[in-house]
Amino acid sequence: MPIRPLILADLDDTLFQTGRHLPPDAATFPATHDKQGQVLGVMTAKQQQLVQWLLTTTDLIPVTARSIEALSRVQLPFSQGAICSHGAVILDRQGQPVADWAQQMTTELEPYQHRLQHWLDELPNLIRQVFGTEQDTVIDQPLFRYWLVTEQLTGTDTTQVYLVIKHNQGDLAALKQLVRQAPAGWLDGFYLHRNGNNLAILPQVVSKTHAVRHYLSQRDLSQHPVVALGDSLSDVGFMQLCDWWGMPAQSQLCRWISQHLQQYVSDQGGYEYD
Repeated sequence: MPIRPLILADLDDTLFQTGRHLPPDAATFPATHDKQGQVLGVMTAKQQQLVQWLLTTTDLIPVTARSIEALSRVQLPFSQGAICSHGAVILDRQGQPVADWAQQMTTELEPYQHRLQHWLDELPNLIRQVFGTEQDTVIDQPLFRYWLVTEQLTGTDTTQVYLVIKHNQGDLAALKQLVRQAPAGWLDGFYLHRNGNNLAILPQVVSKTHAVRHYLSQRDLSQHPVVALGDSLSDVGFMQLCDWWGMPAQSQLCRWISQHLQQYVSDQGGYEYD
């Protein structure tokens, strides 16, 4: 029997997406639901066929920014484990955190616990300083919503992993302005990950690349083809650890490669290979 390839796949905007990214008349299939049970993410017919093929013929491992809870709302039958919370968690086939990685992340995240809580506590003050108010007076609701993503990595204690900020009216310029005007030092040791109106502020010890490197190091893959799928620039780090990688044709990553390739060919007058 052929060896089943190992597929490490980003989820959102790779295997499915929210309906707002698709034409209104597109045929879709449910992929995720929100906390109220309403359909949130959908697959196109081609995505559904791709996912079914991968589930049938490969060992498919999600590599996602989603927390354990958010991953549980994905309606796809993953059975080989997962990497979630931007790499802070590796789940085994039973859906439990892998112990050695959980202990490592608990230790590495410990110095960030106070700083993440500081971000959460001080955000109302920062919003008032930048925008003069926390409230959108026109529609009578807060300008932003924000929370800490936490995971139960070891024992019964929870570990703060990263901060999420969203603008309630989807004002991306305001979202960027808020972070740009954060006081000096607030972002030291952190990096930003923005996908549309979803901005994550992450400790540098948390990344898909770190988690995938650890995941692969624990397996004998001498005979296993390892393939990565992703859609964004932030996925390239973990994708480069695999034998092959690919992306959706309309993804951020594909657009970036195309634009830079065109500029390269223009600058060089053609293609060059060493």
